[in-house]
Amino acid sequence: MATFSAYLEAAKNHDLEKLKNYSFSLSPACLDETRKAECDNLMDSVYGFGSELERSDFKHSKFNDKGGIIYTDYAEEGEMRFVLVFMRENSELKISDIRYCLGKDTEKQCLEESYSF
Repeated sequence: MATFSAYLEAAKNHDLEKLKNYSFSLSPACLDETRKAECDNLMDSVYGFGSELERSDFKHSKFNDKGGIIYTDYAEEGEMRFVLVFMRENSELKISDIRYCLGKDTEKQCLEESYSF
């Protein structure tokens, strides 16, 4: 979770250089200087929902030599699960994707898509 915490701090500060250290790839909006406002909105969104999560929320994990996922149980107030996808780059884990799985009927599909590397 240290990677995720550092990723969130970089997003909060709109620090793309630091974000590159923790991200497997940046959003196309953040690669295009003409889309800076869109990139800033994405970083604000990531920080907004990510900062509400605690390490203890992630109760499940799957890893292999290419990367892995960690994910929460479904929230009590709704059928939503938070998933962090990591990829290995030079033996370091970097965030590849952050997603919500909505509805327990999509659980298998969501987790398989998250872990299909």
